[in-house]
Amino acid sequence: MVNFTILAGGYTAAISVFSFNTDTSKLSLVGTPSGGENPGWVQAAPGSTAVFATQETGDGGVASFRVGSGGDLTQVSRGYSSGSPASLGVLPNGKEVVVAN
Repeated sequence: MVNFTILAGGYTAAISVFSFNTDTSKLSLVGTPSGGENPGWVQAAPGSTAVFATQETGDGGVASFRVGSGGDLTQVSRGYSSGSPASLGVLPNGKEVVVAN
C-alpha cells in the first residue's frame, strides 16, 4: 500500500490535506489547517517539508509552511508581491519561489 499526501488551496483560510490510498483508490480528507489568507496555488519544495502557497488578497503574496508528520501546517513566513499572484513555482534548489499573475 502506498499513501500520497495531497495539499489543495481553495480560496478560504485553509489548505485542505488529503490522503490517497493507491490500493483502494480512496481519497480521504485528513484536515483543513490554516493556510494564511485565501491560499490558491500550493506547491511543495523538492526534498523538503516546506510548502508554499499564494495568498490571493489585495496586497497578495506568498506564505511558506512546514508540514508536520500528521499533515499539520505551521506558517514560517510571508512575503508580499504587490498584486494577487495566481500561481507560483518553486525552483529546484527549494529555496527560491517565482510568482506570476
